[in-house]
Amino acid sequence: MDKWASITNTAVSNLELHLLGGPKQIERYFKGLKDDRCPNKITQGQAEFLETLIELSREFYKTRATKCLKQINFEYTKNYYANPSLKYLIEKLNQQYNPAFIIDPLWFIHALNEPALYMFSIDPYNHEHPDTKYLYRWEAWHVMATKFQPDSPVRKAHLLPKRYFRPVIDIFFHHENTYPFLFTDQMRWLLCKLHLMSNEHGYEFTGAWHEATALDLTYEPEYLKRRIEFQDKEITIESKTIDTVEVFKCGNIEINFSLIIWKPLKEYKEFFKREMNKFRPRHVPIFAATYDQHKNFHVNNWDEMAEI
Repeated sequence: MDKWASITNTAVSNLELHLLGGPKQIERYFKGLKDDRCPNKITQGQAEFLETLIELSREFYKTRATKCLKQINFEYTKNYYANPSLKYLIEKLNQQYNPAFIIDPLWFIHALNEPALYMFSIDPYNHEHPDTKYLYRWEAWHVMATKFQPDSPVRKAHLLPKRYFRPVIDIFFHHENTYPFLFTDQMRWLLCKLHLMSNEHGYEFTGAWHEATALDLTYEPEYLKRRIEFQDKEITIESKTIDTVEVFKCGNIEINFSLIIWKPLKEYKEFFKREMNKFRPRHVPIFAATYDQHKNFHVNNWDEMAEI
């Protein structure tokens, strides 16, 4: 890069490995990455995203973001009446006929509706069934962690899980509610567990994560649609964020929660509706806190976070 960006290879290494460098070096670094002569040329949008990440990685911001994020816990969400934004989101969850759930910036699931469980053949009121017992584990309440477990009803229902999982990792890395917390202690411990589970259970999270963080993960948009088995029939579903609200704010740092729904594609809509109505789902929220008996599901309650 020193040939076309006026920055030495040593300076590039210091920036990439240790974030050591002044404003001029950073400017030259990104100029070099966008140059046509760069073997791994990046776009202007990618350059702006990386510049944002550099600022987010500064110790001052990391400390503030970690502290702000520590306000999140499942019990707080269960007592949602104290927070108008949460109250609004829970009430909107109750209005959904499609499977729906509420996530925080780290993609922990704080609440969901009955159809979200029935879609994966989980009966929340049959506590002796193995699939229902799965809800008493933290992995059941994290969007990605639940995909790693061999006995996960969610994983078992997906017919091509590895195909869609790579795009999900890329979205997690780039998501506007998530990337401001990429350098927090909570994200560090969450990623640590995801990497360990990936290696243990044969999911290629680590390789895909490295590709995503190198801005080198590519996939077909079609892969975001999921092929699952529902009531002994193969159907295709897709997710959609229908609302996002600010739950906390610490200075300029926002903690946003999102309401996500699953929708069957048009050709499966009538079948899905007919079969889902057989469960007679009620419009009541199901909270992670109900199953988090030892209050240690969320990363903020993990032992690793105790000293932070």
